Amino acid sequence: MTYNGEALKNFIEKNEEMVKMVKHIIDVNMTKTHEGIDRIWISAIIKNQFNIEKLAGFEYDINAITKANRSFLIKNIVSESSLEIEIYTDEEIKKIEQLRFEREYEKNLRTEKQAKLDKENSFEINQKVFFNDMPGIITFVGDINKNGIRKYTVKLQDGQEHRFVAGEYLKERKQRERINPPTDTHNLEIFNQNIKRFEKMDTKRIIKIKNKMRLNYDDYMNNHSAEKLAALYVLQERGHHQRKKINVNYDKNK
Repeated sequence: MTYNGEALKNFIEKNEEMVKMVKHIIDVNMTKTHEGIDRIWISAIIKNQFNIEKLAGFEYDINAITKANRSFLIKNIVSESSLEIEIYTDEEIKKIEQLRFEREYEKNLRTEKQAKLDKENSFEINQKVFFNDMPGIITFVGDINKNGIRKYTVKLQDGQEHRFVAGEYLKERKQRERINPPTDTHNLEIFNQNIKRFEKMDTKRIIKIKNKMRLNYDDYMNNHSAEKLAALYVLQERGHHQRKKINVNYDKNK
């Protein structure tokens, strides 16, 4: 395999503490250890930490050099050139095009994955969310783990709490428009009566009653509208809170 001189220089400068700069690569040879393992021997003119030029030799694992060479090519093949046809053989041009494709593919994939992760890791404490199609609120935000994933604790509106929930399973819940009491006397009286009634109930029961009612926001003249407004008002004031005992899910893999 042919190795790029700049890639070798970068590799040596990065991995050799005593080398300040590699001025010139003289020779690259493959060698074998006593155990028959392939190694690379590089001869080069270097400047050491005292700015003294000298001839030096370095031996490396062949796989490390091959990987560094490939990474350098992918990063530094920036654009196509009309001179490539004159400089390279058909086989080399084909290889360069493949490297360009791989570079762009990896770059786009990295960008797309990172954007997705950034969104999944952006939830904040007290933020309203949906989890398992149920409204809830973030009550704890964990640190980002070694896989780049942050996990949360979510308390749902029915009182259940789920821990170690990854952001991919959460959906942002937009703030519902503020519920205002009816303005006319008749419906305001019905509204206030139902406020007192609903405040004595647990959240789950209020949700069940609310879901059975129909509401026309433009018509407060029927009793069900005032009643449902009261249900929505109490749910909005209560948020995710629940008066009954909380069931907790401790499954870290969920």
